This record gives sequence, C-alpha cells and structure tokens, in this order.
Amino acid sequence: MSSLHTRLVTALVASIWAVPPVGAQEQVEIFLLATHEVRGAQGAKVFHVDAVEHLAASLSAGLPADPTQAAALARRRFDALSQAERQGAGAGAQALALAAQYGLTKVPAIVFDRRAVVYGVLDVEEARALYHAWRARGG
Repeated sequence: MSSLHTRLVTALVASIWAVPPVGAQEQVEIFLLATHEVRGAQGAKVFHVDAVEHLAASLSAGLPADPTQAAALARRRFDALSQAERQGAGAGAQALALAAQYGLTKVPAIVFDRRAVVYGVLDVEEARALYHAWRARGG
C-alpha cells in the first residue's frame, strides 16, 4: 500500500456497535464541505459540515455596524428562511454533532460501519477498498 493510502486509512472510531458480518451491507457516512464532489455516494448518508457556517454568513452579510440594527436585521432574515433552508441548517448542526461524536479531525471523511474512517478520498469505492484492506489486516 502506498504511503498516501497508509496516511488516509485511520481506524478512528471505537464503537460499541457490532461490525456487520462479512457480506452484510456496510453503513457509509460521508462528511464533506459543500465545495467537495463525492463519487459513488448512492446509499450513503452525506453530511455537509459547513452548512451552519454558510447560513451564518448569509444571515450576517452586510449587517449595519450598529448592534441593535444588526440584530434586528439578522432576526428578520432568520425569520424569512424557507423550510428547506431551515432543514439544511438542522442537517448541518447534526453533521457537526456527529462529526464531533466520531472524533473526526478533517474532511472529506468517509466513515464505515461507525468503526473506521478514510480521510482525503472523495470516491466511495476507493475508500471502501482501503477500508476492506485495513479489515483484512485485522483492523
């Protein structure tokens, strides 16, 4: 295995959940930024860890210097959010909480079976091959 792949494969998440039996469908969770494009994400849960940051930036863009005026304008902007924007913010908060629970240190990160993470790979099949190689070595 190349040194790049050695650096990418890191057993990170010690889990109380049992590892699925060989042949069972793996649980795949992908943590990334909105600017990342992942390949092969069908069937995986995708989490954008920067969604809350993007919402905060849009709510605070161009606010006046006066704190009272700024707070009022930000509140009006927040109240005017669409249902989809509110759901996106909730999903972003969930992404951050789960990433913290798993102890993720950077993105992109592809978590397999709540047990191991592959960093720096945006192709699920490539990450899966690295994960299987790690498991075959007793991981």
